[in-house]
Amino acid sequence: MGLRGRKSASATSIGLVVKKRPDPPKRLPKVGKAMWKQIVGSLPVDHFRQSELPLLEKYCMAEHVYWRASELMDETLVITTAKGFSLPDTYLTIMNKQVQLQTALATKLRISTNSRVTKFQAATEKETVKSKRRGLMFGEGE
Repeated sequence: MGLRGRKSASATSIGLVVKKRPDPPKRLPKVGKAMWKQIVGSLPVDHFRQSELPLLEKYCMAEHVYWRASELMDETLVITTAKGFSLPDTYLTIMNKQVQLQTALATKLRISTNSRVTKFQAATEKETVKSKRRGLMFGEGE
């Protein structure tokens, strides 16, 4: 029988509580499993909560659908209908939808750069470009 109650910080630091990286779901196709392993392996062990794993699965499935659509897409990116209208290829539309889905999910899963970088980090990492017009109005020194 395991220990009951909350685990202390010291118990986790000496290894009594072991967290392991989540395995990819069996139903994910090959491309999705590879994406899962790449993402989960690149982040700390405790990055994902149990409740976020279904979102990660959807992200990885979107990757599979994207690559499958790219394989099926013809050379042309535009198709012409029987009435002469030009429309984007169906597979191109599917690919674009998967990119939109992955962008939204990446932010929710905190795996995109934008979701990990704080405002302070972003402000300190930006290069400050001096304007040629700086100081002209109020006589600030350059």
